[in-house]
Amino acid sequence: MKDHRIDRKKLHLLEDIVFITIAAVISGASSW
Repeated sequence: MKDHRIDRKKLHLLEDIVFITIAAVISGASSW
């Protein structure tokens, strides 16, 4: 049986990274 919890965890991590990146751009961050 495949454990789907791992896939969901990766997806949420990706969503968090995208959200943080967008929030940083909106707030005026020009670089990492």
